[in-house]
Amino acid sequence: LEEAKKKDKKVFIDLDGGYGYPSSFISSAFGRLSDKFGKDIINFLELKSEENGRVIRRIKEAIKEGNS
Repeated sequence: LEEAKKKDKKVFIDLDGGYGYPSSFISSAFGRLSDKFGKDIINFLELKSEENGRVIRRIKEAIKEGNS
């Protein structure tokens, strides 16, 4: 992710095929990314979920809120 940000590229994350993503995982993982790289990190992520668009909204919310 750090490399992608330096090169103005995106990291592709395919969220399909899983059995769900607990809120604790989303808030911890993506909130920490936000804390480490800043809230603009969403601009360097390409999130894909054809099965559950709600998970993308939850990830974006976690990035906005951070892990604090």
